[in-house]
Amino acid sequence: MKSLQFKPALLAAAVFSISGFTGLASAHCVEGETIASGGANADLYRVNCATGDGSAEAPSTNATDHLKVIARKETAASNTIVAQIAREGYTPSLTSEDSTYAAATSCALETNGGTARTLVAGNGDYNILVTRKGTSVSTYDLIFHCEDSGNVHTITQEVIPGTAGELTSGSLTSTDADFLIDN
Repeated sequence: MKSLQFKPALLAAAVFSISGFTGLASAHCVEGETIASGGANADLYRVNCATGDGSAEAPSTNATDHLKVIARKETAASNTIVAQIAREGYTPSLTSEDSTYAAATSCALETNGGTARTLVAGNGDYNILVTRKGTSVSTYDLIFHCEDSGNVHTITQEVIPGTAGELTSGSLTSTDADFLIDN
């Protein structure tokens, strides 16, 4: 009986397809992403939080307590950027909303943007849904940090971008990406 094995080329293609996502600036920020005009367009992100390792990037050595998210609007359009954190089995967070526009912002400046929101759910996978109120094109930044109960960074292991449309078409394969249905 043959066993299923991933070929190096297939694995490389998967890595390149994710790394080709141009808005990904670091493990803690997505910059300059656009939500198209029109109907119910949205972006979906998956963040995996883990116990800190004492490194400069994750100085805590404690388990993750929560994921913190800040949504920030980058366009002068008359709409609002909205982000919400969800995880299967937990009540979704309050929304982080930003209706103001601050030119030349960067993800390093967490003081600009919507209210920071958290979901306390420990180590594991978190989903972040970003959408907008209004119908015009919107460009946004998304700042996120896995933190322990003292608000010290833990490990942010991966960020997988997608669109909410991929959820309904079945092309996003994670088993707990069904938070839109559950919540």
